[in-house]
Amino acid sequence: MRADGTIYFTDPTYGLGSAPSEVGFTGLYRIDRSGVLHLEAKIDGQPNGVGFAPGERTLFVAATTANRLLAYTVASDESLTSGKTFANVDAPDGFALDQAGNLYVAGLVGGHGALVVIDAAGRTLGAVPLDQQPTHCAFGGSDRRTLFVTARTALDRISVPIAGR
Repeated sequence: MRADGTIYFTDPTYGLGSAPSEVGFTGLYRIDRSGVLHLEAKIDGQPNGVGFAPGERTLFVAATTANRLLAYTVASDESLTSGKTFANVDAPDGFALDQAGNLYVAGLVGGHGALVVIDAAGRTLGAVPLDQQPTHCAFGGSDRRTLFVTARTALDRISVPIAGR
């Protein structure tokens, strides 16, 4: 959710099993401040995690099975421009951003679970190997310099130098 109350979300088909999607596609949606639902984009590749860069003018979306992060520009009316590939990450799922605009992405490296760190320009800075494939991450702690990373049967805690948003 943006600071102004606008909500953005995705609708991957996870959990449907063999049942078909009711709408026939997966997408990125916006609920404006008056409560009206808007389809912002149809996205192939199981769109999943969403998050804002500092300043909330760029919205990132993980396209999990497409192995990429997309970036959308937020217009003055809160609608989104066409998404562009921001970075390639194997199986990106949830992610978190720090105050400098770096993304910490739950994904894979070489087929193994990892937290992939990407800078604000889309360059991969490195990866923290994990015992399991991570599903999501979020900043916490009193100084927001602790990154909590979830997996199916694990919760990892990683100290980071830059506080989270």
